[in-house]
Amino acid sequence: MIDTFGDDEKASGAAEAFAYARANFDYLTPLEIAAATAADKLKGFCSHGLTVMNCPCGCFELDETDDDQDFGFEFEGIEDDSELIAEEWAQKVEQWRQDEATNTSRTTLKAAYIYTKTALNNSLLKFVHMWR
Repeated sequence: MIDTFGDDEKASGAAEAFAYARANFDYLTPLEIAAATAADKLKGFCSHGLTVMNCPCGCFELDETDDDQDFGFEFEGIEDDSELIAEEWAQKVEQWRQDEATNTSRTTLKAAYIYTKTALNNSLLKFVHMWR
């Protein structure tokens, strides 16, 4: 409703739509929702419509003044191992680099040899043709 008409119930076509939404779907404006929530809170209901004994979400565990409360949870026994992790990664990277350097396959070496030999022969032939 708000996306289509905004908050203006008196806009053209809006009165009919708001009346239909209120009658069939219990539509409330944001101001009406805030007023109903405040009234429920005064009666002892949470935002879920439950009482203090029934809400599993913990709505009644904190009041408005407890927002900045420190619950004392600390990561005790957990050490900072970022240096160890960085060292392990450095070792793995070095091992991968060495594996890559030593694991040159025969076909790679053969292709490099053929390319080098062909390039050398072509260079020599060009040099010889220059002196002819």
